[in-house]
Amino acid sequence: MPTKNLFLCVKLSAKRYKSSVSLYGSDFVIVGIHTNEPPYKLSWCLNDTFMWDFVCEKVPFAVNLPEKLVSMHAEYHYQGSELNPRLWLLQNQGSELRLVNQKPIPDYFLIVEKEFAELRNWEEMMRNVYGVQHAYTYPEKIAQKMHWVYNLKHLIKE
Repeated sequence: MPTKNLFLCVKLSAKRYKSSVSLYGSDFVIVGIHTNEPPYKLSWCLNDTFMWDFVCEKVPFAVNLPEKLVSMHAEYHYQGSELNPRLWLLQNQGSELRLVNQKPIPDYFLIVEKEFAELRNWEEMMRNVYGVQHAYTYPEKIAQKMHWVYNLKHLIKE
């Protein structure tokens, strides 16, 4: 019995750099965030408020455009144990375009594992984050139309 408890403690404290678990398109919720903060500061504020541990991806999220252009977007992921929910923070405005241009236009997307997301009221939670002006969960029908999400190779299984 003590061995089992020791194993659980070790498992909870284990860290990972990048999620090795892929999710399917129906396994996540997208939260739109409005703020004037730069990506590194929003990440820091989320870390400070919720004790999450977001780290910046070394390679920005890339979206291919017509005319052989590529738009690069800042991307952060939650660095936690395998037992904790998986979260990603993605900047809407990239080097060439926005991922979503429909009004209201969010500045960032928080992509959250569905099991974790459904237990939370995101609008209320984000009120406690410094610099966040507004946050809302996209309805599932709209979120499923955001095909750029499927380009997050480490997030979505093809």
